[in-house]
Amino acid sequence: MERLLFGDSSNHLYICHVTNCIMYVSSNLVFLRNKEQKSQHDIADAVQIGRGSYSQYERGRSMPPMEVLLRLADIFKVSLETLVRKNLATMNASQLDEIFNAHLKNAKGLNLRILPISVGNDNLDNVELVPKKAKAGYIGGGHEDADFISELVQFRLPMLPTNRKFRMFQIEGDSMYPIPDGSYVLGSHVHNWFSVRENNAYIIITKEDIVFKIITAKPSAQTAEPYLTLTSLNKLYAPYNLKLEEVLEIWEFSLYMSSELPEPEQEAPFGEILNEIQGLKREFISLKLGLNGKK
Repeated sequence: MERLLFGDSSNHLYICHVTNCIMYVSSNLVFLRNKEQKSQHDIADAVQIGRGSYSQYERGRSMPPMEVLLRLADIFKVSLETLVRKNLATMNASQLDEIFNAHLKNAKGLNLRILPISVGNDNLDNVELVPKKAKAGYIGGGHEDADFISELVQFRLPMLPTNRKFRMFQIEGDSMYPIPDGSYVLGSHVHNWFSVRENNAYIIITKEDIVFKIITAKPSAQTAEPYLTLTSLNKLYAPYNLKLEEVLEIWEFSLYMSSELPEPEQEAPFGEILNEIQGLKREFISLKLGLNGKK
């Protein structure tokens, strides 16, 4: 019997028989669309295909190409494996909850996360340094790769507690000014992402970047798509929301290191100071005249 081989963006491979794949995809598309209370037209528009083509997929008349399958999996918030290899219509409530709330379990630290560390001869943790040049490798899978972590610069700081895991990242840009571009920011690992504290600074590792921000709104497990609201110290940058499903790691800010001194605050121009003095003088004269008039 002919088989299909699928691969996703995480380089996972899935094999299924053609008949089973078409049957599961067909059934799952109907199930997921009804769950979301959407029409065929709604889903077709979201995937950017014609309604007729989408209808053929639900009827089992044809198999969506890989790029369409990936978009459908994203829209319905299920894995590609779930879409092509599992029959959702036959699952009980507990099994469905496991699938649809998998992202919450990951955010709470209930799913297995790989956090490679380096230790010294005394079996105590080192601090690993992730410089700017290593950012792409780190977010591209290096954060879970023991060999990658072992190649990073490792050091110790005497004032750090030994009951927490620390890592240092070099930041880019001026969004956290007055912290200078290129500074090194130290953070302690956060296991449960719902435990972050509002108005505290964190290093957030996403699928696309490493960012250093103030979390001004923590995620809620009650929302369908939990997110963080991230705010910069530099007011020129607007706050934005980041979905937890985009997060790989969170590290709570401890300290930063920089070879640059913070820039001094700009003194007010002499003209502004003179205007303020004259304004105060006018207010004083008005107050004095008012008091004299009451005598």
